[in-house]
Amino acid sequence: MPQYYMALQLLHVLAAILWAGAIFNSLWMLARGRDDELREVLRLTGWPATLGIVLAGVTGLAMAHLRGYPPLAHAKIALYILLFVVGGYAHYRLAARKGGGMEATVKMLLLAAAAVTAGLVVVGWMLRFGL
Repeated sequence: MPQYYMALQLLHVLAAILWAGAIFNSLWMLARGRDDELREVLRLTGWPATLGIVLAGVTGLAMAHLRGYPPLAHAKIALYILLFVVGGYAHYRLAARKGGGMEATVKMLLLAAAAVTAGLVVVGWMLRFGL
């Protein structure tokens, strides 16, 4: 295994943790009624979130290439594609609506949280049953 595999794994896990943490923090702010603070957070974190998703994907693919493609890697790639589809839908269809306000933000965050939850369930199931 190349020496930089551990660095790839660290970057991959950090990017995934930061992205998932930001989603759950945003949902927490939404549940507490902090609409103005949430708008500011979303405005400031748009490009870092995209960078985190790309970084997680690139490092994940690099690690899969180094170790071969087990079924878990295929599932993660499929979830990564799903994440981009959900994110693109949320951005172009919900957040881009004029006057959508917090309703569009709520839908966007719930779609992203649903994608994260689905990914965790599938990957956890695969790890549990050794697929």
